[in-house]
Amino acid sequence: MRNQPPQKTALQVVGVLAGTASVLYFVYTDGVSLSPVTRSLVGLFVAVGLAAASLVTDDAWDTVSLYLLSGVAFLGASIHLLQTYRVDGVGTLVVLLALTVVALGVSRNWGRLTAPSTGAVRVAVAVAVVLSLALVGVDLGTGGVTHSIELTDRVTVSDGYDREVRLGTVTYRNPSPVPKEGEYPRYEACLVGVSLPDRYQGRAETGVSVDFHSHRLVSGGGSVTLNATTYLPREVANTTTTFTVVGTDACPDSAATPTVAVYERPRRY
Repeated sequence: MRNQPPQKTALQVVGVLAGTASVLYFVYTDGVSLSPVTRSLVGLFVAVGLAAASLVTDDAWDTVSLYLLSGVAFLGASIHLLQTYRVDGVGTLVVLLALTVVALGVSRNWGRLTAPSTGAVRVAVAVAVVLSLALVGVDLGTGGVTHSIELTDRVTVSDGYDREVRLGTVTYRNPSPVPKEGEYPRYEACLVGVSLPDRYQGRAETGVSVDFHSHRLVSGGGSVTLNATTYLPREVANTTTTFTVVGTDACPDSAATPTVAVYERPRRY
């Protein structure tokens, strides 16, 4: 590699660092409301485009800069994609080791490889750009994940202690062909129509739990149904065994029969 002015070297270092930060920020931060799968794939397309562009540069330092940026983008996007699909630690390690072997193998045999033509490189870059724009367009142009709750008619408690009961199911639906994440449901429940200690002030509010974090990614055009549960306080479980379950807009002040009212808490922005 020939010598070059230190100012140019410094600018190339700044460019690589800024490019690395930009790619990783895009992939790991949902700043534009894109699916994590879309962000990962766009990061991979960017890596391919940068690697292809590096093959037609005349300056050796520019080639190194583009290759470094391409490698970081590829690794960052690959790791993010593995995390999105919740690949376990062993699986992630295997993939990273495979990438290491491929990278070192290509480097060792670089002199035996045939350089692609300028036209082929331009086609590769154009394909990467078109695929990225198309994927982003489909992601932004289709709807996000929605959720709804379906409640049971009643729940019965048979033991006199804090008891987790199933109130119904929450279903997530993804109308987009792109896998997307849903938002955590903000449902709450309250008990009314029962005799409660004074500390409850006439009603007992409890949270509604959904095993959301292990199923937050919904496949394209698919749906996921999860159980919605809550805990009944010990004082209530000791005195009442059957509760009517109803959906409401807010916690009611009273009810004629022992009731679990389920409602969605407004989201604060």
